[in-house]
Amino acid sequence: MAITVYENSIVIGGTTISNTPTGIRIDGGSSSTLKGFTAAVIRNEYSAPTMGSTYAFAYGQGPSSMPPAFGSPRRFTVNQRLAFASLSSSSDFGDIPIGNMFAAACASSTTHGHMLGYVNLIKYPFAASSTALTDIPGGIPSPQNTGSYIGSGQQSSISGYAGPSQKGGGPPQPYNRSILKYPFATNSPAVASGESLRNRSRADKGHSSTIYGYVTGGLTDLYPPQSYISQMEKFTFASDSPTVDFGNLGVASSSGNATISSDLNGYIAYTQASPFPTVDYIQKFPFVVDSNTYDVADLPISHRAQNQGGTAYSGGIGYVLGGVVMPYTGFNVSNISSFPFANDSTSAAAGNLLFPLGVVSTHQV
Repeated sequence: MAITVYENSIVIGGTTISNTPTGIRIDGGSSSTLKGFTAAVIRNEYSAPTMGSTYAFAYGQGPSSMPPAFGSPRRFTVNQRLAFASLSSSSDFGDIPIGNMFAAACASSTTHGHMLGYVNLIKYPFAASSTALTDIPGGIPSPQNTGSYIGSGQQSSISGYAGPSQKGGGPPQPYNRSILKYPFATNSPAVASGESLRNRSRADKGHSSTIYGYVTGGLTDLYPPQSYISQMEKFTFASDSPTVDFGNLGVASSSGNATISSDLNGYIAYTQASPFPTVDYIQKFPFVVDSNTYDVADLPISHRAQNQGGTAYSGGIGYVLGGVVMPYTGFNVSNISSFPFANDSTSAAAGNLLFPLGVVSTHQV
């Protein structure tokens, strides 16, 4: 059984023993299996049940930043399906409307990919080409439906979430702190379900456990001068309520994040391009204990994804898909990087997408 020791906690297999202001706490297991400890189980919190094990779907900006050798005729947005069992082979899965390219908040049900994007809420079936789209009427309530850059995406077992956001169109533009929620079971519009504590622009990112949705990072302003947000917030899926602060990023993140949720932890992978030199981070935080992130590994290449990071998860491994070349050259990358959840180690090259993609968003099944 693996044992990992951190500053304020010890992880033994699937059980976390942590030191809190009120005493010893045990999460994710039974105290009867640990001799010498009598603390009760506080909560069992794992990643949302729809994290992928068969396919990842990666869509994003393709042709506008592709070299001439790719995409003829050029297509503005591309969706690709990638089998986790064969990372060297991805297939063209159709196109996504342009209105959902910018910072679309993604959620995966067991049958569909859902995207709450720049102007609309759409979904597509995993079993068919993504050209089989359903555009949900009135999907985004005002004021988000007037050209907002939608922020982070989260998901429970029955609903998708998005937000907060900032309107596009040039400064000064107002922020919207609302967290939007929409059901997987019906084609119903999103409604406001809570509110973020902080003003965040389109660059914030999301994680999901079985209990909470997480909002991390982001920018305080859409246009220069920009400053990065280090505070992390969470909200409960059980009730529509505002977020609460629970920690800080070890390194305040830029707009190029990729977010991955394992069974027990959230990961944030990104390229920090400014100030130079460029550095590639992977940060980690536990679901069962409110704490700051800490650096666990590095990316083998720059995967700065501009908006919603390209991510996937399968069988104890996290993946980062595509992105843009850094320092910025106007070109995208097709690379796939992977890293194991079982040990904190530098990620490795794992394959390639069919087309280079920037501004990447993903679904998993």
